[in-house]
Amino acid sequence: MKQSLKLRTTQQTTLTPQLQRSLEILQCSALELDQLIDTELSNNPLLELQRDAELTESNSQGEESFSPDSNAAEDENYQHNDVDQSSLHHLEAGPQPVNDFGLENTLSAAETLQEHLLQQIGYADLRKAEQIIAEHIIYSLDEEGYLGSSLEEITQLLPTRLEATPADVERILKVVQTLEPLGAGARSLGERLAILLNGLPSATPLLRAAKTIVAEHLELLAKRDFAALGKILNLDRQDLAATIELITTLNPRIANQFVDHQKLHIKPDVEVHKIGGQWVAKLNPETQRHLTINQEYVTLLGKNDAQSSEFINKHLSSAKAFIRGIHSRYDTLLAVANVVVQRQRDFFDAGDLGLKGLTLREIGAQLELHESTISRAVAGKFLLCNQGVFSLKHFFTTAIGSPDNSTSAAALRSMIKNMVAQECSRQPLSDSKIAEHLNSQGHTIARRTVAKYRESLHIAPSSKRKSLSAKP
Repeated sequence: MKQSLKLRTTQQTTLTPQLQRSLEILQCSALELDQLIDTELSNNPLLELQRDAELTESNSQGEESFSPDSNAAEDENYQHNDVDQSSLHHLEAGPQPVNDFGLENTLSAAETLQEHLLQQIGYADLRKAEQIIAEHIIYSLDEEGYLGSSLEEITQLLPTRLEATPADVERILKVVQTLEPLGAGARSLGERLAILLNGLPSATPLLRAAKTIVAEHLELLAKRDFAALGKILNLDRQDLAATIELITTLNPRIANQFVDHQKLHIKPDVEVHKIGGQWVAKLNPETQRHLTINQEYVTLLGKNDAQSSEFINKHLSSAKAFIRGIHSRYDTLLAVANVVVQRQRDFFDAGDLGLKGLTLREIGAQLELHESTISRAVAGKFLLCNQGVFSLKHFFTTAIGSPDNSTSAAALRSMIKNMVAQECSRQPLSDSKIAEHLNSQGHTIARRTVAKYRESLHIAPSSKRKSLSAKP
């Protein structure tokens, strides 16, 4: 094969190192940004945190954080391709809202299940060695409060000086299972339900029958095989219905009132308040850290040897780029959040029922940003509002139906959930009936789509939702 040299002209887009750095900062979550800023502060002596007094003064004078003798050419070269910074600052203008909620009322102020149990162990009538065993049991609980480790595994983790056996661990486990909330430390759903039933007054009607079902026939109950249950327990229809109702009134999700350790670290990036009848997004001040240039180093430029000046210039350029990246992140995030709030304002009044179909591309088109930039802006970011704390990705959902009726998939799931909650327990709605009802309301949806959404909500099919209860 003959070899030859050819010239070819092509065009391609190349991201500058500064723009790559800016996109990296944009994609960071609040916690990741804190870590990144701490690293930069450690590595760059020209960077420092702006004190509150300096921040107030600079805001009042409209000054930038970095040196006034910034290189104009460098500033011009560093234009964020996606955001016109001057056009975005006005989004934060306006009257300050009255806080009707605060971060102190969010998950970070809550107590974990483990902390709640450990506090009770401290007051229990246990010897020191028994307390150590109880602590190992509590730390072995999963996020639902179940004990996933075997007694032998826990025994192996205990200090050898205790000379504990699996029987000792099981004895202390019984103590843990008596703590509040009842059911912590259960090894299965059946054991947890049994613990909850044991906590009821002994005079509770049909308590023995309920304990028998939980201990021996939980599978039949799950299958809704009421005929077999009635025959085994020798109960008529009315007593069987009352027994099953007693079991279903128990709440095995004992960890719902607590928060897991992972959720403790969620820091909302955006807060949404109602101002003058309109929902408005504001950046959470607790996630903002303002940086400035250490002017003592800047004044040394030109006064020292060339090597020192080169060192200062290198770190000065890096510090300016990093500060611009932080500012760009805040501006882009606020712009995206405001458009999301504008497009999904019904959500803040009605919850998921008010969610409209919304895509990253639609937000990008409105802000004249690339879709990938919107994706980076919402990744790992959270929004705090009157409905609770939500990932920004929660507000991007597929639209179902015609453009005139762009109900979101999330809204339809919420409708299905409400319909099932209000259905007659003796004649639960089939997927076809739910689809017919939604279509009659103008929501175009197929039966198989209803089934898919129902399964995503962990709702059993109608055949397994049927109840003997006489309640509608």
